[in-house]
Amino acid sequence: MIDYLGYTDLFFKNFEAYKDGYRYIVNQGSARSTKSWSILQLLLEIANGTKHEIIISIVGKTLPFLKRGALRDFKIIVDRMGLWDEKNFNRTEQIYTIGNAVIEFFSVDQPEKVFGAARDILFIDEPNTIHEDVFRQLAIRTRGAIFLAFNPTHNFWAISDIAKRHNAKFIKSSYLNNPFLSKSIKDELEEAGKRNANFKRVFVDGEVGKLEGVVFDNWDIGEFDSSLDVIFGQD
Repeated sequence: MIDYLGYTDLFFKNFEAYKDGYRYIVNQGSARSTKSWSILQLLLEIANGTKHEIIISIVGKTLPFLKRGALRDFKIIVDRMGLWDEKNFNRTEQIYTIGNAVIEFFSVDQPEKVFGAARDILFIDEPNTIHEDVFRQLAIRTRGAIFLAFNPTHNFWAISDIAKRHNAKFIKSSYLNNPFLSKSIKDELEEAGKRNANFKRVFVDGEVGKLEGVVFDNWDIGEFDSSLDVIFGQD
């Protein structure tokens, strides 16, 4: 049974998408919008309520990245739910067992995990830092839902492909979706947005930004057709 206290509307949007059976649930949003936090809350609700054995994988680019982000948030959420039990946490393998569910954390720089055993649910935190080929290997080993959450720093495969599939639910958010955000952080985001247009697009508004520091920035990803000239170049 879900305790509705402490959840934002992003939790319920992801919950509805999961209940509706979407294969891909794509969360694009600004900083502090609660997209990753809400997904972790949902995964814990699923894990705590399941009557069947399931495996949930939470994946990031490196283990230090996971430990500073998703794993730390996971421990806070489990503790707040009154479900944390130290003996259920395997620190060596970064696996937490809760009821019939196994929740594992691993990074894509561990090939034996990427190409290893299958799972029921997958959550990739910041997939814009992960190569599309790695995502495919993870996806073909996932039986159920795949959650993605990212700051849209640039256009990449989750935006141009996955989010547009018929069995995908696209959820866009900004810091305004987070009613628990402190005024100091709101002010910091808004002030930073005034000073940098690309920062505002990505981290304040949750819109797709452009890679900074490139020579040519007025471009986009699209399909070639006969109306376009073909130009060969070399750097």
